[in-house]
Amino acid sequence: MKKKFKKILKNLSFIDWIFVLLFLFISIFSLFRFRRKKAVVYVDLTFKHQEWLEYPLPPEYWQIVAIKPGDVGYNSMGRKVAEIVEVNKMYWGADRSYLEMVITLEGTYDNNIHSFVFDGNPVLIGQELSLNFGKTKFVGLVSRVYEKLEDRFSDYRLATGEILVKYRNFEPWHAEAVKDFKVRNSEGEIILETVKAEILPAEMITTNDKGEVFRQFHPIKKDVILTMKLNKLLCDELTCYFNNYQPLKIGHEFWASSERTYIDAMTKEDPGSIVDMKIKYLD
Repeated sequence: MKKKFKKILKNLSFIDWIFVLLFLFISIFSLFRFRRKKAVVYVDLTFKHQEWLEYPLPPEYWQIVAIKPGDVGYNSMGRKVAEIVEVNKMYWGADRSYLEMVITLEGTYDNNIHSFVFDGNPVLIGQELSLNFGKTKFVGLVSRVYEKLEDRFSDYRLATGEILVKYRNFEPWHAEAVKDFKVRNSEGEIILETVKAEILPAEMITTNDKGEVFRQFHPIKKDVILTMKLNKLLCDELTCYFNNYQPLKIGHEFWASSERTYIDAMTKEDPGSIVDMKIKYLD
């Protein structure tokens, strides 16, 4: 049998060898195409975290101000590989903003590893992804990967809620401004609004020359107790999250920003915290 096979190989002409090699090439290419199919998926990206910080600093405003829905990302060959579907920004303080975006990403689906692949690497939750959108380079972390928009929050329970939060040492005009406090998402939907605002003289702790502690009230500054309604909460088994990433726990700091003002718990020496909360699941 071996001798017969060797004889056949010896009798092959140059043209025959070309056809053999062409057949092998087509076979290998077809096998590769079967294992990897073109695919487009939705990917949620958040900003890249600094692991050495307890509270990661979000990007500065100038890094993300130009990012908007409809922006297109191209690869090095000039081919469109990504498009921004949704952008959600939230003021953090000190000229920085949280950012989360939804993009479509074009790549391949590898049947061997059962994973979506982009630029030669599997796209996994927690993985760093770098893309260029116009004049902006964005480096973020993958927080979700899904095939259809309706599957975006399929791993979470949806809920609404009401929280009671106490903030200390507000300037009087700031206290008045948060009476009508509303936060909208990128789609214009109200996700937070003030239901009730109680404005009180700001409490102060003082001591006398004997070291005795007294409670007094500031002549100008105010403490504010806000009751706020929250919509579109995402909940896992243990925690519900406001605006997709901010955990809701009694005693936990709470901050938010509207077009008019903000409540900033992260940069104050005496941050506001959640006093009470109620959660209502929608399913």
